[in-house]
Amino acid sequence: FWPEFLLPYHEQFYRGQTNGRRRAHIENLTTAHLSFLDDLGLDSFDPGVTPGLKATDLRDGCNASFLWRLNGMQVRDYSPEQIRSYVFNGVADGASCVFCNLSRTMIIPEAVDRVKAFMDIAREVDQYLADDCPREELKKLI
Repeated sequence: FWPEFLLPYHEQFYRGQTNGRRRAHIENLTTAHLSFLDDLGLDSFDPGVTPGLKATDLRDGCNASFLWRLNGMQVRDYSPEQIRSYVFNGVADGASCVFCNLSRTMIIPEAVDRVKAFMDIAREVDQYLADDCPREELKKLI
C-alpha cells in the first residue's frame, strides 16, 4: 500500500508542514519498505523498535540517514557489555545517531546504571569519531 496510500499522504503532510528537512519515526519497517523512504525524500528517520531490521539493512536499503534507538526493553534486559556492543555496532554499521528516550521504567537502580553506561559509551564512540577513527574500526574496539 505504500505507493497507493502512504506515499501520497506523507507527501501531502510534508508539503503542508515544511519546505525544509523531512524526518520521520516509522515502526515495523521491513527491508522491502526502505526504498520508499527515498521516495518520501526523508533526510533522516527513526525506525523505532523494529526487531526485523539491522543497522546494515537500513544503511544499505535507503539513502536517508537513520537513528539507532536503545529502547526501554533493551535497557532493562541488556548488560552494560551488550549495550556497548549495540552502540558500537550500530554506529559502525551506519547509524548517524544513537539515542535513548528516558521513561519511568528506567528509574530503578539497575536501569539507571545502564543508562549511565549508555551515556559513557556514546561519549566514547563520539570521541573515537572525533579522532577520525573509521566507523568499520569501531567493531574492533568492543
